Amino acid sequence: MPSPVPDPVLVRALGRAYRHAHRRRHEYVTLEHLLLGLLEEEDVAEMVGELGGDPEWVKEELRRYLRTHVPTLPEGRSGRPVNTVAVDRVLNRALVHALSAEADQVAAVDVLIHMFE
Repeated sequence: MPSPVPDPVLVRALGRAYRHAHRRRHEYVTLEHLLLGLLEEEDVAEMVGELGGDPEWVKEELRRYLRTHVPTLPEGRSGRPVNTVAVDRVLNRALVHALSAEADQVAAVDVLIHMFE
């Protein structure tokens, strides 16, 4: 069986997380970037809302946190952000879950769930 691939929602969320880090001149893509990218997907935000969460409040708090607590690259230094070990671990857990479930795709909601394990 071929390895599962990210579903389209996850692909968009990962791209958005990377762009959030890059635009803010962050050295790393963190779990906060990933969560923000996931919550900006309607399907994920809806699920969080159905479970009693407030995705809009969480997104605003994440943006504030990223703005105020994550250091930026020094002036004159540039580079592409790389995933933290924590981000890679979460993505790997979601992949292993999809493999064990014999799924064709790694779903964005699975990544969200594995963030809180």
